[in-house]
Amino acid sequence: MNQKIVLGVIASSSAETAINNLTEADFDEKNISLVMKDEQSARKIIDAYGPLKDTSVSTLPQALQRLGMQKAQSDHIIQAVVAGKALIAIQTPQEAVDAAKEMLNDYNVTLMTVL
Repeated sequence: MNQKIVLGVIASSSAETAINNLTEADFDEKNISLVMKDEQSARKIIDAYGPLKDTSVSTLPQALQRLGMQKAQSDHIIQAVVAGKALIAIQTPQEAVDAAKEMLNDYNVTLMTVL
């Protein structure tokens, strides 16, 4: 099964609702990561799972590079997280990529990419 990773940056205030809606739509929480400047708040929303498991703001550049993201692209995501936005990463089969993107779009996603 061809797995993809959908990354989206949204307002931190929307992160909990977005993740709840993703899990209600049958995206397994173990395949969802949340990276926020405030790591304690992120862990209250969802445990450290998914493609960015145990990633903090300080380790985000290396984690994104490991996933195959180019530095120029990752810099925008890192700047957004440092500025207080939330990064949601969803590991999903290719056939569910569009559904994941659509759900993130419901939260005014500012940066989105698929790896």
